Amino acid sequence: MNRLFALKPLSFWPSLLYFGIPALLFFGGFYGLMPWLITLGWLPFYAYMLALSIPFFFMHTASLVCLRQEGYPLTWNSIRTCFRLIRMDGQDWLWAIGVHILAEVLSNFVIGPASTFSSGGMQSKGVSCYV
Repeated sequence: MNRLFALKPLSFWPSLLYFGIPALLFFGGFYGLMPWLITLGWLPFYAYMLALSIPFFFMHTASLVCLRQEGYPLTWNSIRTCFRLIRMDGQDWLWAIGVHILAEVLSNFVIGPASTFSSGGMQSKGVSCYV
């Protein structure tokens, strides 16, 4: 069943529906569920992962339901075709590895020390942030 066709732009109301509901789920998870889980004693990392995994679960489930409603069978071949999943080649893997290394370097050696310095963590070592 090959029914691929050119995508048409969404009008305002369907786009509000398709992007607004996930945005509300993420907002509720991040600003509602996550702080509540932290007050229950959860570590912030696990609260963050659960609070943001729930909207992803609903979005994934909705995509499979919509795929089924369009008449496609729930097989790997139809999912791969409809979601336009393609195999990564060597250059794609190099980009992915390079971006991962860059993110690690920035978070460990640039962003981490900068946030420690800006939060006042260096003041205890005699470094003043103020002139």
